Amino acid sequence: MQVTELSQHPLEDWYSQFREDLIGFAARLGFQHALAEDIVHQLFLELWEKQIDTHLISNPRSFLLTACKHKLIDYARRKTNTLFVITDEIAGIYSETNILYQIEKKETQEELRQKLGKLYAQLPPRLKEILYQKYYQEMSSEEIARNAGLSVRTVYNSLFEALKKLRQILSEK
Repeated sequence: MQVTELSQHPLEDWYSQFREDLIGFAARLGFQHALAEDIVHQLFLELWEKQIDTHLISNPRSFLLTACKHKLIDYARRKTNTLFVITDEIAGIYSETNILYQIEKKETQEELRQKLGKLYAQLPPRLKEILYQKYYQEMSSEEIARNAGLSVRTVYNSLFEALKKLRQILSEK
């Protein structure tokens, strides 16, 4: 015996009509597609279990988007809480590692700064001045050319030459 129903439950109609919109909404908020699908399915399952009176809802799309938003927020909160449930020992190791990393990074940057300072001192005065104006005073090539009475092409060539020399000196050491 085959039963065909012309009239389905309104939640089934809503599911068919709004499912993709809700999944897309979750995806735009950064949820992966499979997870978004699971959350939307869970939403409709809960609505079905609560046996909500669909006749009281005048704008189903708005109702479902709001309900979906709340489900996504709940999921994100649960996920965040589980990420922060860590022992003091692990937290201590992380902090210590992070501090060591920051110190090492700062030392490396300082070493590089000193090395570049020495290399910069080896450049001819004209190249030093052009590099200084370009990278420390943040002047455009046109401004440098105007101030130095050079052509823009000469400034480009000088910058290229200065950077090339710095690379050569760095690769030799």
